[in-house]
Amino acid sequence: MAMDVWSMRSIGVEVHECEAGELAKNFFDRICRDEAIRKEDATVLDSDNGAPMRSSTLAAKMSKLGVSLSFTRPGVSNDNAFAESVFRTMKYHESYPSR
Repeated sequence: MAMDVWSMRSIGVEVHECEAGELAKNFFDRICRDEAIRKEDATVLDSDNGAPMRSSTLAAKMSKLGVSLSFTRPGVSNDNAFAESVFRTMKYHESYPSR
């Protein structure tokens, strides 16, 4: 999930069977294209420390798009409180899959 922290708007959501840097790269490439994010915008991607987010594939793509990378501290959920709040709401909603 990608969220614009300033507007609190979800700008992209995808669910996959596995985590992979290539999937993350394609996801953020689509978001930057859809949201018309340009190098001049000084955009920052703040994410967790998961392997796909730390991958060289994603780092190369973000560099090409002019997006800076920022990572939350390990084990500190307050660093990404907006995303954690959305995930909690989703997990406790009646429509969340039982599996």
